[in-house]
Order: sequence, then structure tokens, then C-alpha cells
Amino acid sequence: MVAYDGDTPVFATLFSSGRNKKDTPPALYRIRSKSSITKMAAEERETNHYEVSEVPWATRFRSGLYFHAAYWHDQFGTPKSHGCVNLAPTDAKWVYDWTDPTMPAGWNELEVAAAGSVVVLIHDALQPDPPVFDYDKEAIERVKIRKQEKALKKKREEAEAAAAAAGTTSPPP
Repeated sequence: MVAYDGDTPVFATLFSSGRNKKDTPPALYRIRSKSSITKMAAEERETNHYEVSEVPWATRFRSGLYFHAAYWHDQFGTPKSHGCVNLAPTDAKWVYDWTDPTMPAGWNELEVAAAGSVVVLIHDALQPDPPVFDYDKEAIERVKIRKQEKALKKKREEAEAAAAAAGTTSPPP
């Protein structure tokens, strides 16, 4: 990963991108939010469950995709994430501090207006000049996904309640 101020590189480090079917999608993004510490977890529809309750220095560029510290591994340079850009904690803090806006004193999280925010270019050998990411389309898709997630969560909770009532430890298949 290389950070530029205009045409001048100001920082470079190794990172871990998405792996398998969870590649970090190439596109031209903008910084959308920052959080000094956040929870990250798989959505209900994902079969590979994960949950990390305290992920530091999270800088979001797309729904569910961040630059963030990954203190649980040290294999930077190797794809390891569910799509995020994993960085060593000191590198994630550098990105967090370097990107505008500066977090106000006493705040933990803030949303960033897309217009004028820091540009993020994710590219690879197959897409050296990727398209601009469509945030309007993402907003529409997220509404649909939230409805699906709510229904899946309700179904899971009902199955867990039925299993508990039946005295079993796991829901029926």
C-alpha cells in the first residue's frame, strides 16, 4: 500500500487484502467514516462466521470494507482478510491519523461526506484502472441486505429458542 499527497508518496507498507471469494474489490473509492475502535462481524447470510469486538483504527471506504489494524496475525503481504485491508496496528493508526477529517477530541467515530474526502484507489493486475465506486447504488443494495439480514436473524433466533425449549444445544438443521 502506498499513500500519496498529490503525486508524492508519503507512506508505504505491506498489507493483507481479501482472500478467496472475499477479494478486496478494485475501484476508486472515497473515505466514508473513521472509528478509533469498532466491532466487526460476519453478516447473518455469511457461512464463515467471525466476530472481533475491538478492531482499532478503522477507516471505512465502502460498506463493510476498511483499512484497519489486524493484531491477530502478522502475515502482511499475504491475502488474509474478508475483503478489508489489514494493516499492522502502527500502520493502521498512521492511515487513520493521516486521512481527513481529524477526529474531534472525545469522539470515537464519525461519518465523512463523500465530496472532497480522501480518494482510495484499489487496483490489481487485472484492473489497473478500475471504475469509480457507485455509492448511490450501494445505498440501495444495503437497504435490501438489511431486510434480508433482519429476516435471517429472526429465523436463527426462532430456531435457537425452539432448540432451547426442546432441551437441545443446537438448532435443528
